[in-house]
Amino acid sequence: MLQNLPSWDLSPLFKNTEECTKGITVLKKNVMQFVGAYKGKMQSVEALEKATISYENIIDGMHRIGAFAYLHYITHMNDEDRKKLYQNVSEVLAVLSAEMAFFPIEVNNLKDAVVFDDALSKYKTYFENIRMYKPFELPENIEQVLIKKSVTSS
Repeated sequence: MLQNLPSWDLSPLFKNTEECTKGITVLKKNVMQFVGAYKGKMQSVEALEKATISYENIIDGMHRIGAFAYLHYITHMNDEDRKKLYQNVSEVLAVLSAEMAFFPIEVNNLKDAVVFDDALSKYKTYFENIRMYKPFELPENIEQVLIKKSVTSS
């Protein structure tokens, strides 16, 4: 049996599981505020810029929480508490991602003059990537179902 299994210092993400759980609570609140503030309301350059900054911060939080839960779990896969945290995080992130599915869809429906305004130049590549997938985009309700289903199937 291997004695030197990998381990990581996860403190740059979260100091412990309680802190991660608090991060989930904050993330849920931030996503609900994001949806309320920007869904159907990103017609101007200013609104799109604020929404994109908020979206970027939320995605960063999702990645931090997801990385912590996964790395915490993967080193002790038989630990029930770690399994529960990882499963909970996976489910929560899927639900929150589904709530935010409107963002790329609405970006794709905006005029180029808004999306590619000079004030948003730092996001140009990101917006180009979103636009690249527009032909494959589904209606928001279907995108949401597929995101939520991704937790249990592939």
